[in-house]
Amino acid sequence: MRFRLRRRQSAPEVVAAPALTQDQLFAVVHERLAAFVGSEGAWVVTRRSHDDRDPIFHGMLARSLAHELSAAIHDEQLLVGVEPTESPVTAAIPAMRASTPPVEPAALRWEPQPIAVWAEPTPADVSVPAPR
Repeated sequence: MRFRLRRRQSAPEVVAAPALTQDQLFAVVHERLAAFVGSEGAWVVTRRSHDDRDPIFHGMLARSLAHELSAAIHDEQLLVGVEPTESPVTAAIPAMRASTPPVEPAALRWEPQPIAVWAEPTPADVSVPAPR
């Protein structure tokens, strides 16, 4: 009887997770967002007034959203262990952070002055001169 020798299978290669530089990631995300909400996008983002329909707003919205999303994804990649990369294009983009206005308290901190004062007759402390 003949015995067959088994070939040992080599261990599978460990493939590293694909890592994009922040510039590449920004380009991909910006292209997709511009297709959705850019000046020629399929979706319309409206501002508070109907007169604000300028294409610059839509272009800047897509660009700032792409920057925020690519920065968030890049930060997550850094947490996983992907090597940091230089990003001259995205480093030049100023970070646009959403600023929340301070929340005003529901109750007033000061006592408002009355607009009108009720004119109740008050007893006067008038001293009557003594008769002569």
